[in-house]
Amino acid sequence: NDLTINFLTKQGIDLVTLSLELTFDQMEKMNFGSAGIECIVHGALPMMVSEYCVIGSVLGGRCKDKTCSRPCRERSFSLKDRMNFLFPVEVDQFCRMHIYNPKELCLLAHVDRFIKLGVNSLRIEGKRYSPEVVYQVTKNYRRVIDAAMSNRMNKIDLAEMENSLERLTSAGFTKGHYFRGVIQ
Repeated sequence: NDLTINFLTKQGIDLVTLSLELTFDQMEKMNFGSAGIECIVHGALPMMVSEYCVIGSVLGGRCKDKTCSRPCRERSFSLKDRMNFLFPVEVDQFCRMHIYNPKELCLLAHVDRFIKLGVNSLRIEGKRYSPEVVYQVTKNYRRVIDAAMSNRMNKIDLAEMENSLERLTSAGFTKGHYFRGVIQ
């Protein structure tokens, strides 16, 4: 919120990443002050991080007096919900379990709106991507940023650019909470 951004700016923070739970409408009402603002616009988003690792406990034999055999290093895992969506699960070097959204965030078609809001930095979460995918994603976002900054958005085919990115993932895309919010 505005108070937090103002407080962080006074503490010497140069760049603040806005919550993924904010909508565009909520961001439009905020006063960013002198802070640089960053928004996450693309990538695989963690939905939850847990100190408890189900994989290690169930498959790795981890218990009070036994260390985990690290089955998470041998293959990939996911959790399936009642709608049959598969939520990727990864374990970090500290055995914390990260559960990801089954769909990747993609706001390529809305880059100009972020720019109009005064957002200084657009962040791509690429840690689950290969270098080739990072290259393709950043190339497409760069083209859209350049078009938005020079008022040439009508000269690019956003739908085709988004389709080219969607072909790089089997997960499909989401627009996150930027339009519908968390509280309905």
